[in-house]
Amino acid sequence: MVDRCICMNSTFQALIATAREHGLGLEGLIEQTGCGERCALCLPFIREALATGRTAFDDDEAQALFAETRASDAQRSGVTRQAD
Repeated sequence: MVDRCICMNSTFQALIATAREHGLGLEGLIEQTGCGERCALCLPFIREALATGRTAFDDDEAQALFAETRASDAQRSGVTRQAD
């Protein structure tokens, strides 16, 4: 189960509350809390939490979010994966 930024030990529930309390979007939340700045593994979860209000993700959901993020990042950078 993924429910927090590990680097800063901040739950997604607390991050959503901070964002709402201070009217922050993703960039402002990163700036204020430091979440997403170190290893950045929590960024897909923070984005999803802010968009949907969800505060915990099971292992299958976590894998799906990582896969979506990798595909999106590759598409933005113009990198495509070639078949072996």
